[in-house]
Parts: sequence; structure tokens; C-alpha cells
Amino acid sequence: MKLVSFDVWNTLLDINVMLEELTKALAELTKKEYKEVLKKSWKQEEKSRS
Repeated sequence: MKLVSFDVWNTLLDINVMLEELTKALAELTKKEYKEVLKKSWKQEEKSRS
């Protein structure tokens, strides 16, 4: 799943809340543990910022 956000100053959305909610849904859909999916999501988010 790829997600692109243009809210670079975090004014429209709280990216942390958005990622947590997307992660919950993704974990449910893939039947994987939430913590596992969350860890990978944060790792990817950090990678995209560098």
C-alpha cells in the first residue's frame, strides 16, 4: 500500500493518528498483529522522510 500526503506542515491531518488508523485497518485486512504492522509502517514512514 502506498500513501502520499502533501500536508507537509501537518496542518490538515495529524500524520501519526492517520498512520495508526490505517495500520489498524491494514492489520485487520491482512490478519497480522497490529504491533508488527505498526512497526513496519513507522519504519517505512521514517524511510520516506530521509
